[in-house]
Amino acid sequence: MTKQQVVICPYCGHAQSASERCSACRGRFEPLSRRATHNAMGPWFVRDLNRPFQPGLSYEMIVREIDRGRITGTSIVRGPTTRQFWTIARRVPGIAHLCGYCHECDGKVDPSELRCPRCQARFGAYLDRNHLGLPEVDPLPGEVGYDPHARPASPLALTPTTISSFAPNAEIAAAGVTPRPLAAAAPSRAAPRPAPTGDSPQARATIRAMEWRLQRQQRTIRMLSVIMVVALLVAIIALVINLATSKTTPNGAPAIDAAATSLDSPPA
Repeated sequence: MTKQQVVICPYCGHAQSASERCSACRGRFEPLSRRATHNAMGPWFVRDLNRPFQPGLSYEMIVREIDRGRITGTSIVRGPTTRQFWTIARRVPGIAHLCGYCHECDGKVDPSELRCPRCQARFGAYLDRNHLGLPEVDPLPGEVGYDPHARPASPLALTPTTISSFAPNAEIAAAGVTPRPLAAAAPSRAAPRPAPTGDSPQARATIRAMEWRLQRQQRTIRMLSVIMVVALLVAIIALVINLATSKTTPNGAPAIDAAATSLDSPPA
């Protein structure tokens, strides 16, 4: 008896018989789909009970999901700026302002702003796809290496042990891929942060978000313009028909002449 081949979905981990796509997440197994999924992967996660095993998203994908309305201020997310702890999106640095909230004071803000007008907290983006934002290992009391007099570790410092979260170093080296250097760890909240410039990743991400919203507004304006033109044409046609009907009788003779003839004619 021939054994049935079982494959594991690389996207959600679902086990199934050999097929062209996953029966659970509907992802395709062909090379282009794998490449597209890798391009969208990153250290950001959105809590979704319908898709509990989906991979992490890049910051660009998070911005796109916010623009589509799939992530709101009440969504539960985690990522580098939360040290991979779950929290509400309106409190997450780098995401909250795109949802219309300041992550520091929870005030209402415009997504295009670079800082909060009330508390002056700076808004930015976290574009490193391979940096989880985890703090350094800090031994607990009673564990080996614990030093009660040591200074606390930087909350976002990370010494990576692998080039990628999705493949071992040996596999990447065998494929001939040259890894890009990781960006420097983000400073702690107490440290001063430089204002984003026009060439900084924060400014570029904000500009992209503004461009997406501008495109959506332009599409809405075009659609409303078409609807207004159609409504105006319908109103004009209805007005013309109404005027033509009021001036003529069913047989085509002027209505006022027909009334005058009926008044002048003697009764039979």
